[in-house]
Amino acid sequence: MVLYWPDRKVALDIVDDPQRRPFEAEDAEDWNVLRVTVSDLHRERFARIMHRLCFLLGVAPNDAAAVATFGLLRRGAR
Repeated sequence: MVLYWPDRKVALDIVDDPQRRPFEAEDAEDWNVLRVTVSDLHRERFARIMHRLCFLLGVAPNDAAAVATFGLLRRGAR
């Protein structure tokens, strides 16, 4: 699975998701792609990934957008 934030040119690519489609963008070299595994999205590693994702998105980790993103990913939305 790849989650895209096209307005920020940021993507979160979960590389070992069995239903994954590869990261694709017309101008891929201009994108920041954070590649993670499913196990990275659990426990203590998740907080580090979310901190990095917030940095790439340009939001504070305690921002409402960051909290919404955290909730979306924790529920396993696709």
